[in-house]
Amino acid sequence: MAAIGVWEAVAMRFHLNPDKWDGKLKPGEAHLWLVDLEQQVSDVQTLWRVLSKDEMRRAESFCFPGDQHSFVIARGLLRFLLAAYTHKQPEALQFSYNANGKPCLSDGDALPAFNIAHSDTYALYAICANCHIGVDVERIRPFDGYLDIARGHFTPEEYSQITSAPDDKRSELFFRYWTLKEAVVKALGVGIDRLPDFRLRLFEDGAADVQFLTTSLASDMRWYLRWFYPTKEFAGALATIGFVQRVVARACPDLDSLISYLSL
Repeated sequence: MAAIGVWEAVAMRFHLNPDKWDGKLKPGEAHLWLVDLEQQVSDVQTLWRVLSKDEMRRAESFCFPGDQHSFVIARGLLRFLLAAYTHKQPEALQFSYNANGKPCLSDGDALPAFNIAHSDTYALYAICANCHIGVDVERIRPFDGYLDIARGHFTPEEYSQITSAPDDKRSELFFRYWTLKEAVVKALGVGIDRLPDFRLRLFEDGAADVQFLTTSLASDMRWYLRWFYPTKEFAGALATIGFVQRVVARACPDLDSLISYLSL
């Protein structure tokens, strides 16, 4: 398949055309949806009404209105997306969580797997069939202590790759590793304390390999790993346990249009 080291190389622009997406998720496909949560929504109540009582309580617990607004949009949109894939009403969907807080649909194994990541105003959703899936997105920026984080959470080889890079490339390389390692642990459903337990090898076309260093993590499964740039300022990564032949990436420039389209 085509490399997605550069996000624009994939058909990621979302068009409100039924011929572009029929609501189906084919075996071997992973779908990515990139959304800017700062976009204006003409009727936030449309999203609020589909939330569960627990989600409403979580939204009301935020101290700042902007954080509450982002949560309602992110969670409500997740429900609309999954409803479109499952052909159910968004408010009817029920979620369950593992010990590390990873959500899944609780209606059976036949439903799609999904994962969501946030960074600043962006949310990145990943959905696939018959795979465990993890996704992450982070704004690329230098910050105090990022090399200390790499030293403590990455393998010696990964840390050496970062410190050997030119000064102006180190933070970018750090976030390539960080997002992909996050995506791997999210696919596994474990915590970030397991980041040092596997080693990544990154390729310039956006592909990657994983090698597990401990028998306590499943190392005999088939993995699909990609790193990419959702925008010029963000690093993103996708990890699935299972067969993936095609990644379809979409960005939505208009949330009202997306919500209306998913509601059809």
